Amino acid sequence: VQWIGQRLKFGVSLEEAWDSWCKLQQSYWVQFTGSDRMYNCIPGGGGGSTRFDLDGGMECFARFDPRVTTPIGCDEADMCASRYCLCDECGCSAPVVAPPFFDITFDGDAATGSGPAGNSDASSLRLTRSPT
Repeated sequence: VQWIGQRLKFGVSLEEAWDSWCKLQQSYWVQFTGSDRMYNCIPGGGGGSTRFDLDGGMECFARFDPRVTTPIGCDEADMCASRYCLCDECGCSAPVVAPPFFDITFDGDAATGSGPAGNSDASSLRLTRSPT
């Protein structure tokens, strides 16, 4: 965060919110085609898979090979298969990535500047004070 006169510049690291959860996960060595060593917080094939059970819900599992699966929680499968956790031989943590940045200048009851739009593109923004 930086204040420069009437200008506010800051970044928001979205993945940081998951860091404490990721650090609680065990790191498993998994082998993928074309990779020497890779780690994930799901054992076996890593990413996990989903399928519908008899009640119409989802059942998630880790795949060790085409014939062997182990049930796991669907939240764990989603978190470990996505960008939330990165693992290595020492453990897991949230990835350190460049956060989306905001650059806003305040002038009276209005503020103008730029912020993230979509994944990484900046877009202009305009804020005005709401009458109370």
